[in-house]
Amino acid sequence: MEFDNDERLYRAVLPEGFFWRHDGTLTSAALKDRKGLSTDRQMKRPYEDCIDFMRKRLCGSIVSVSCENCLEVKAMMQYDPREDNGFHTLILHDAEKMQLTNGQAKRLAELARIDFRKG
Repeated sequence: MEFDNDERLYRAVLPEGFFWRHDGTLTSAALKDRKGLSTDRQMKRPYEDCIDFMRKRLCGSIVSVSCENCLEVKAMMQYDPREDNGFHTLILHDAEKMQLTNGQAKRLAELARIDFRKG
């Protein structure tokens, strides 16, 4: 399934203190996972529907990056629907490595938009 450059990929971020700097910005550690970065894709849904869907299932703050941001850092997006979540998508380093590099995660953290801040 194709990705539009302006489509957003949403991620819930926990815990509040660990993945956030004192100035309120996101750390790159929030975007690192050895199994690939788990997100929910927008898929033409209104912004509010994306946030509501995630808040009903997950805790924490919600951040997003655009597919264009992922392409900018040369990350790969893989649509990975689940039985309980048809929007699930992974952001990967590339086709062979799952975890984003430190540089990819750092740049995506800088580009990330805070869509819902818990607390």
